[in-house]
Amino acid sequence: EPAVTVRAPRSVLDVCERFDASVFEELFIVSGVTFAAGNELACEVKPAEGDKCPRCWNYRELGGNANHADVCQRCGDALDAIGFTEE
Repeated sequence: EPAVTVRAPRSVLDVCERFDASVFEELFIVSGVTFAAGNELACEVKPAEGDKCPRCWNYRELGGNANHADVCQRCGDALDAIGFTEE
């Protein structure tokens, strides 16, 4: 359910920004991760925005995939990849 904002010095952010935010969402097991510049390493945790995806339970915008409007885009793309169709 949470969304995390990580504040860190620019040298740390340069390394983190080489990766897509989804890598950190999986690593931290959260619905969202953002990075911001700061003098020292710090973290802010707050409730995530969006709706709860019924497939992955992450809080995201639903309906990003036209074939699967009731789940988040990430799950919709995964369902497309395995050939799932709703009947």
